[in-house]
Amino acid sequence: MKQSLHWSFDYFDEARRPPRTSSLHAGQVGVFLGLLRTYYENSYPVVIGESAESTLRYAIVSNWRPGCPLSSRWNSGEKPGIRAGEATITRKLVAGHTLRFAVTYENHTSGERGEARFVCRDDPLRSLKDSWHLAVRNSADGDYRSYELWGRAVEIDANRLLLEISYDRKAYIAIGTVSAATACTSSWALLEGLPASVATGWPRTNDSFAFLDDLEKLKPHNILGYLGKFSQAIDGASVDFKGYFAHGTGTIPTYYWLDDHGHVAIATNLYLTYVLQDVVAV
Repeated sequence: MKQSLHWSFDYFDEARRPPRTSSLHAGQVGVFLGLLRTYYENSYPVVIGESAESTLRYAIVSNWRPGCPLSSRWNSGEKPGIRAGEATITRKLVAGHTLRFAVTYENHTSGERGEARFVCRDDPLRSLKDSWHLAVRNSADGDYRSYELWGRAVEIDANRLLLEISYDRKAYIAIGTVSAATACTSSWALLEGLPASVATGWPRTNDSFAFLDDLEKLKPHNILGYLGKFSQAIDGASVDFKGYFAHGTGTIPTYYWLDDHGHVAIATNLYLTYVLQDVVAV
C-alpha cells in the first residue's frame, strides 16, 4: 500500500521529483515517517503545560534535496537519509511573566550553525521584549563566514515600540515600529508558543501579529489561520493532527501540525520541514 503525506509537507511526491532522482528518493516517505515515529517512541506522552522549563528537539529536513549533501548516504544497503540538520529550543519561565529562550540549530546542507538568545512575554504568541542576540557561522569564506546581531525593543510611548538591531553592539539601526498591543514573535518562539495560542482561542477572525524573521527583518502584517485536520498512518496506527497556517506581507507561508498533546509535531515552509524528535518538560 502506498504511504502518503499531507500536501503541505509532501515534498516526496513523484510529480515534484526530477526523473533523474527517482531512485535516490525511493522509500523516503518511509524514512520521513521514521523521523516522526522517533518522537512518539521517545516522549509522546510528555505534556509541557505550565512547566517552568521545556526543551523541544527537531530534525530538519531539506525540502529540495537534489544537489544538496545529506547527513547520511547509501551505505551497506541502507536507505538514503533525509535529515539535513537539527534544532533545539529551550524556554525557561522566570519572574515577572517572562520567558527566556535559548535556541541552537545546524543545517548540514548549508553548513550553517546558529545560536539565538531572546526574551519573550508569557503571552500566547510569545511576544519579544527587552533584547535578543543571534550568532551564526557557516561554510562561506572571509567576512561571510560568520556574523552576529543584537536587537532590542525600545518603548517610544505607552502605545509603540521601536525595534532596533546592531551588528557591532555600538550603532543600532531602526527596523520598524509595532504597536505595544500587537504581538511581535519569531519563528522559534512560535514553534513553542503556538499550542498556547490555540489553547487560548487563537486564531480569531482579523487577529494579526508582527513577525521578526531571523530576528532581523520585521514583517508587521501577518495572520494565523486554521488549516484543517489530518490523520497520518504511522506503523499501522492512525495519528490525528490539527493544522494551522501563518502568512503575511513579505513572508512565505508556514504550516504547523499539532498533535493531540498540543505539540507542534511538524512545521514546514517552502525550504525546510521541522519534525519533532523529543520533548522534555521540568
